[in-house]
Amino acid sequence: MKKTIAIGIMLLVSVRGHNQGTALKEQSQFTTSSKLVNPEKNTPFPYGHAIKELATDKLGHLWFTSTEGLYMYDGNAFRNYKEVEGLSLVGAVDLVQDKDGNIWVGAKGGLVKVSIEGTTPKLAGYAKPTTTARNSSGIWTSEPPGNDFVHNIYIGMDGTAWFGSGYKLYYLDVTTKKIIETAFGGFQYDKRKKAGRGNIDDFGFQGMQEDAEGNFLVAEAACEGEQATYLIHKADKYNPCFTLKCNHNLSNAKEKDQHKNNLEKIFHLVKVKGTDKSVAFYSSFKMRSGEIYYAGQGLNKLVNGQFVSVMSSTELDKDIITKLFQDSKGNLWFGTAEGMNFEGKGVYFYNTTTHQLQNFDKADGLLSGLPFSNNVVTCIAEDGNGKIWVAGDAGLSFFAKYPEKGKRPVIKTLEKADGMDESHIYSIVSDKTGNIWFGTWNLGLFGIKADKLNKYTE
Repeated sequence: MKKTIAIGIMLLVSVRGHNQGTALKEQSQFTTSSKLVNPEKNTPFPYGHAIKELATDKLGHLWFTSTEGLYMYDGNAFRNYKEVEGLSLVGAVDLVQDKDGNIWVGAKGGLVKVSIEGTTPKLAGYAKPTTTARNSSGIWTSEPPGNDFVHNIYIGMDGTAWFGSGYKLYYLDVTTKKIIETAFGGFQYDKRKKAGRGNIDDFGFQGMQEDAEGNFLVAEAACEGEQATYLIHKADKYNPCFTLKCNHNLSNAKEKDQHKNNLEKIFHLVKVKGTDKSVAFYSSFKMRSGEIYYAGQGLNKLVNGQFVSVMSSTELDKDIITKLFQDSKGNLWFGTAEGMNFEGKGVYFYNTTTHQLQNFDKADGLLSGLPFSNNVVTCIAEDGNGKIWVAGDAGLSFFAKYPEKGKRPVIKTLEKADGMDESHIYSIVSDKTGNIWFGTWNLGLFGIKADKLNKYTE
């Protein structure tokens, strides 16, 4: 249901921008297209497979990851990439775009970079080291079975590509073009093991961010125990102990202690101000003033190495924020979830002019057209007409009219009658021609073009 709360907040701009296309007409009912196939190979598009992330390149081509590999759609035909330079893309999940328009994809065993040269995409693969690295205890560790895929890719200001794989943290060196394993994963595994939480299958990463000074924040993800964020200062990112290139003899007790003490000084736990606890963040946004906000358990900013709440004493401060989005008017949208309870609070809307915070959920018509609705929001996007699209575990909705103070918004949810079956939606993107694209858990790819819901099935 709708709630209105007066607060104050500074404007933000997204670290990862979004595309804005031409206007889409107002609509409350959609029509469904006929079945479409891959014209290039005359084979069906992978209906029934999960599509995780989407992006558009400089030419307007759509790229997305799926359980059948990486796909590119040029508006006429699909092209499927299952392997690049020995790196498998079947089952790939993560896909991000850097400031130069290059697309980075997490493959099994490494990274794939998609760059556009003229009118042709060029794909290059970068493999992880084949040898395993020592952790802080001097034990040589290896990846657990099935955890070799690259995830949570983050591109730093200097072009360095950071990513997680299994429980380890890596980066692609911009000079040597080699992937370097860091000590963070092994160091954290040691600490979790000592605390009785050494299951490496449930440990990874869920947020990364570089600040204006070049310091690096990384948030761990784990099913067991508390999640946390760590700060690595710029000067330490290439420390030999951090990059596992130091000459410490770990069979020597004195040198082993020196190595572990060095690592203790490199990884700084980011605590919530006034507490001894840390929290992990899911996404991050850069403010126009240069400050960066971190969305996770509420909304925080980093002050003197500590997390400080931006919205103290509000409902939003108590919720799990999964997505943070700024629209073309400068107003803010927050998607929510409730962790392992698989419940959410819908979407929050913050008007930066009136300083009002409003909450909309299935009681207001948001994500309410399908039998299963839990108020979990996974992604938010805007089309060229300023229409806001919200997706989650229970389908897709849009705000037919922009929220106004004291007025109930007009929210439309796509239903089965519109051609939208029940499905979890992972990602939405608006291309440069105004089309909206979204990928689903088990129904393949959808695109909204010329007032028609195109369902790409077999």
